[in-house]
Amino acid sequence: MLNWLNSVPPTTRGALLLVLGISIFGFSDNLTLLVSDQVGVGQFHFSRSLFFVLMVAFLGRILGVAVIPRYWKPVLARTVFMVTAILLYFGVMPMMPIAEAGAGLFTSPIFVLIFSTILFRERIGWRRIIAVIMGTFGVMLVFRPGNEGFSLYHTLPVMAGACYAMGSIITFRYLRDESALAILMSFIVSIGVCGAVVTTTFTVLPVSSELLEQAPFLFKGWQTTDFRSGFGWW
Repeated sequence: MLNWLNSVPPTTRGALLLVLGISIFGFSDNLTLLVSDQVGVGQFHFSRSLFFVLMVAFLGRILGVAVIPRYWKPVLARTVFMVTAILLYFGVMPMMPIAEAGAGLFTSPIFVLIFSTILFRERIGWRRIIAVIMGTFGVMLVFRPGNEGFSLYHTLPVMAGACYAMGSIITFRYLRDESALAILMSFIVSIGVCGAVVTTTFTVLPVSSELLEQAPFLFKGWQTTDFRSGFGWW
């Protein structure tokens, strides 16, 4: 399988890996709903990170790939954007249909084009401009602003898409020579630490019962859980 993948042209290989990654991402999103009524988003990410740190370290050892970043500044900048994106996205997911949350997050390619033009003066061409316009209309159709079901929470996955776009741009421009596992390890550790901090904060300083009832997955403190819900990946 790896030999065949290496024989594929880089552009085609990248497209295949991207489609595969998004497919897995979509499947895992649905599993999040299985634990959203038992733990908060912070505890979810902390518990999941405990498992993934071990898995990435094991893969690095088996494959002989470094899991410690060499280019700390761009890795940390990327990690800030990616952690923010994922916390926003997963935090809002139980408050709206997955299709709507996903539509917000997947505005990321639109923001990639916009940020590349504004920040790096890249020329995107008329085809990409049309793609941005069509993508924007697509998101509007899913969100239906002005409809009674539209709320402030719908802006959060769009913000997640913008942050994800910045992380992707940093990866493309500054981290081509960095180990993929090192980039992943930095993200996993960071989101786990952030999850612990967020959950501890809401445990020590709980929000009002009204706010907790409105968005429990976002504002829950530490919860006692069984193995499956504690790790959030079963």
